[in-house]
Amino acid sequence: MASIVFDLDETFIGNAPDIRNIAKRILSETGHKPILITKTHAFIGNGAGVFVQKICDARPIFVGEHTSYLKSFLDLYEGVIDLIAQHSDAIDALISLKKKGHRLRIY
Repeated sequence: MASIVFDLDETFIGNAPDIRNIAKRILSETGHKPILITKTHAFIGNGAGVFVQKICDARPIFVGEHTSYLKSFLDLYEGVIDLIAQHSDAIDALISLKKKGHRLRIY
């Protein structure tokens, strides 16, 4: 079956608030201020790696910490299905794809 990859550009669901909450959590755990929702929208669109890089660039975060921030972000984003429960069509589509044997990934 196919691997289907979703990026963070909000074409599938409007999840910028969820993405911001994940970023806020990661930043707060390391003593940094959260990013604004306007920045979240501006940072979305080129995948998780670029999103996290832009977060790191917006705060005084060492370049070497990017990998750990990305891992934390992806770990939390994997649970985003719980955050988007109100998007039943999106969930139905994901379940249908999974049942057909497709591998679902986040870019």
